[in-house]
Amino acid sequence: MIALKRTFQQILGGAPFIISGSCGLFRTEVLRQVPFSDRTKVEDLDLTWSLISRGYTVRQTWRCVVYSQECNSLRSEWLRWRRWIVGYAVCMRLHRRLLLSRFGLFSIMPMFLVVLVGCASYAASLGPALLSGRPHLVPLMLFPWVWIGVVTVLGAISAIHLRRYRLIVLAPAALVYVALAYLIWILHGLKSLFTGREPIRDKPTRYAHVVA
Repeated sequence: MIALKRTFQQILGGAPFIISGSCGLFRTEVLRQVPFSDRTKVEDLDLTWSLISRGYTVRQTWRCVVYSQECNSLRSEWLRWRRWIVGYAVCMRLHRRLLLSRFGLFSIMPMFLVVLVGCASYAASLGPALLSGRPHLVPLMLFPWVWIGVVTVLGAISAIHLRRYRLIVLAPAALVYVALAYLIWILHGLKSLFTGREPIRDKPTRYAHVVA
């Protein structure tokens, strides 16, 4: 999903969606004019969009190697994604003029289109199954084989590139994160989009020294 999203952003203009707080570089004079703000729990995204609104240009480089600390439990993963998604929703309220740009709604358009295509294919397979008098085939037909295939191919390319071939069989598990993101959007993101409120930041527990 991230590969599809980044490719879509490159087609629209090449600027990154966010200057990550963990590996971003800023000019001192720029930060003096547009400093970090504590009005959201995603200060790096808020700063990025504030810079864009002021006319600054942001760039990214593939030569940057980052070592991150990943979450060590599903609960911690939930807390991290909740902070990201809710913060993104709040930033959408704060930076309304960017909503119709590649930094706003069009940034998540690839994920929306994937869901739209999936729902359309489900509907297309549901009708013939019911009309044929074999409704027991519906669960099998509705299974997201195409999604699993695409994610597996992308995961295989990444695993071969990194020479970690055992990760190929784990690639379909990435769909868990896709489902996690949409569930958090439904439970928390939409509410924050309309209220502008975020939950108290709950720092997740992480593994140490894990290569991203």
